[in-house]
Amino acid sequence: MGAAGHADGVILLRGGAEVYRYDSDHEPVFRQESYFAHLFGVKEPDCWAMIELPSGRSTLFIPKLAPEYAIWMGEIKAPSWFEQHYGVDAVLFVNELQAAVGGAVGSATPSQTPIYILSGTNSDSGLDLATVLPITEGVPAGSIVDSRSLYTVAAECRVRKSTEEVEVMRYAAWVSSCAHSSVMREARAGMLEYQLEALFLFHCAFHGGCRHQAYTCICACGPDGAVLHYGHAGAPNERQLLETDMALLDMGCEYQFYASDITCSFPLSDEFSADQRVVYEAVLDSQRQILNAMRPGVPWSDMHRLMWRVTLTHLSKAGLVRGDLEAMLEANVGYIFTPHGLGHLIGIDTHDVGGYLPHTPKRSDVNGLKRLRTARVLEAGMVLTVEPGCYFIDALLEPALAEGSAYRQYLVPEVEVYDSLSSVQQDDLESYAIGINPRGMATLKRVDPNLEKEIDVSTGMIDAWMIMAPPMKKIARMESGTVMGTTRGSVVQGLYKIAIATPGIEIKLGHKLVSADVENSTLTFFADGTQHVVDYSRSRLIDATGCWSKLRTAVAAADPTFKVETWPWEIHFRNLFTSDPPSGGHTLKPKDHYIFTTAGIYCAVLTGQRWAFSLSVNKTLQADGDWMLADAPTPELVAKLKAHMREHCPPAVSMIEEEEYARFFTRRSFTGQVVRVSRLNYGERVCFLGDAAHSTIPSTGEGMNAALEDVRVLIDALGSSPGGASGPWFATFNQRRLADVQAISSYAAYLLEGMKADAAERNRRTATMVLSLIGQSMGLLGPTWNDKTFGKLAVKMAPYSEVYEEWQSQMKKVQPWGNRLIWYFAKDGGRKQVLAQRRAAKLADAT
Repeated sequence: MGAAGHADGVILLRGGAEVYRYDSDHEPVFRQESYFAHLFGVKEPDCWAMIELPSGRSTLFIPKLAPEYAIWMGEIKAPSWFEQHYGVDAVLFVNELQAAVGGAVGSATPSQTPIYILSGTNSDSGLDLATVLPITEGVPAGSIVDSRSLYTVAAECRVRKSTEEVEVMRYAAWVSSCAHSSVMREARAGMLEYQLEALFLFHCAFHGGCRHQAYTCICACGPDGAVLHYGHAGAPNERQLLETDMALLDMGCEYQFYASDITCSFPLSDEFSADQRVVYEAVLDSQRQILNAMRPGVPWSDMHRLMWRVTLTHLSKAGLVRGDLEAMLEANVGYIFTPHGLGHLIGIDTHDVGGYLPHTPKRSDVNGLKRLRTARVLEAGMVLTVEPGCYFIDALLEPALAEGSAYRQYLVPEVEVYDSLSSVQQDDLESYAIGINPRGMATLKRVDPNLEKEIDVSTGMIDAWMIMAPPMKKIARMESGTVMGTTRGSVVQGLYKIAIATPGIEIKLGHKLVSADVENSTLTFFADGTQHVVDYSRSRLIDATGCWSKLRTAVAAADPTFKVETWPWEIHFRNLFTSDPPSGGHTLKPKDHYIFTTAGIYCAVLTGQRWAFSLSVNKTLQADGDWMLADAPTPELVAKLKAHMREHCPPAVSMIEEEEYARFFTRRSFTGQVVRVSRLNYGERVCFLGDAAHSTIPSTGEGMNAALEDVRVLIDALGSSPGGASGPWFATFNQRRLADVQAISSYAAYLLEGMKADAAERNRRTATMVLSLIGQSMGLLGPTWNDKTFGKLAVKMAPYSEVYEEWQSQMKKVQPWGNRLIWYFAKDGGRKQVLAQRRAAKLADAT
């Protein structure tokens, strides 16, 4: 606006208005106009706002509601509430707008102070800004109204995102990622497409607190995947799913006005056909190469051409196109298979503004390139989606194959075969938001595209992870995500298997956590007789003795909202190890990781390079259990241990050498501790790998803690808990492979039986909720139980429904130590004020 020659002035903005459905009195759920939402974060309709230049002083104008409003719509909030909630300098009523604007521009000489209003055309939709229409009631007579300068400046302010904006977008993307994973687990042949949509909407609202969707859900299966914007009123996600289908799910929620946009494709059968694999790998390779190439200074159109190059290379190898690659690129053959642009700016709108502005590169008139929603050069702070795709669409293929078509020479008849196969006639793409930073790109959140790891590999229970080694040296990172979240054997086993098989990962055995410093985000370990200090704010996997309990205690000491009580268990542990590493051929099926018996819990863990069988003795129930705690082996004790293992843990017998039975009695026995937490701010559940089994909910009684909390962790990891998954520490489990969950489910089912003796109805409701979630999340209907040992303790379970309610209410509270320790979310109020103030200041500075 400096080009307009004005050093000062007033920005006058009109918020969105309440609308009705045609001539009825039905009011669709209101969503604020995007520019107004970006600058002020106001959710309510029929508001105005004014920003004075150059001071940046902001005034919000709210409608003056009749007293009868309170009868139907609830409390009428005072101006002071709006001022505090949205962080503006002043709040007035709309009927005071003209006087306020007049005072700001100077009533005596209004012609000397311009009033800037938003007026422009959205380059994505081609529509004019809807809030421009008459604003004369707020403009003093004789005022200069500038309707040209503001639109470009306001749009440009939305192109580069602040750190706070990216945080909110990460949360929206995380919720959508969890929801997509949940839908993928539940999808099966025989369902209807709209049921997949319903599952997604449920997860976003119930677990993520996201009421709005960023765009119409696309649940396209089989041939419907070739319809780019499937899901509209004429094709409302209603086809039945077949076993041979590829499912294409393009859905994203909105949080605090900020959009997410995630598309994932997967085979309903859990296995790719040969044809499906060709297309999927073409798109996946495109995505990988684009991500590697993205950085500031790169034109977005170059990334689109790279997508065409990689896709055509794969299709050529598959015999679907022919000819010289460079000639095909010159002829824009890629357009036939990818008629849309590679991706788009994303933010307050899914297709965010700023793609084409007067100072940016113009839209191309070349087929395919003209569909790009921006041709800008990438800059730090931009957030874009990366959406490569490969389609087989009749409306494109038929004219391309017709006589006289310039494309015909590059296509082979087999492409028509692909077009006729419902199993591969799909848009096979993986998309997610990418933030551009000065060093390159960083994903906000995505569903793992490496589906083969999860679908085809039986042990692939974990998407990916990062491990740090002292002194603060990154030694491994796997591409597809991060995980942290449970102490139990199935996850630890998977991590160690990957670590052992991955070159360049250093395995240090014998780590013991000595102390934790929350203020400085450091953990002190002893390993191999040496002290190591690790910056855990940069870590994604920490596995050490005492890690969880010590860190939890340190966090509690640093945060006054924690109140922690601890006391010893009545359960004692001792480990029996195998002699050989897993490379010697020793394996356990997942169902053998947990064995619940009257003698205790047998937890098989791949620790380092050996299996460890953790034998537990519940001294309150086992009068004869002390023999396991003897300090020296005797022939009688060794024989008793062998018999015990043959009876209760037969899969382990062939894995244990003779001398290990004797060594069992020379090892230190240990006990855990019950950690009961009250008044804990559950804005995030901090959960580290370690030796303690206590993780995310208040303790529920001696002996019950571990398994029931493990159930909670597994549900969290699946993104299906009432509170949502545990932040970015998100593990994707394959429900068809994770048989050991059945054991935990059976155990929890027995706990429910024991809890029936408790007269407290809330306890029964809580246990019922846990078990029903297990059934929903894992597809385990009617879990059974065979062991009646732990039922004697189940009646002692302390209720945690009171804490659960507090947990729900505080899910989004920002912890003072959250920057260094945990992922944290934006919350109405404080953080929103900061966002609003910074946005308004940003616009004022730009002008």
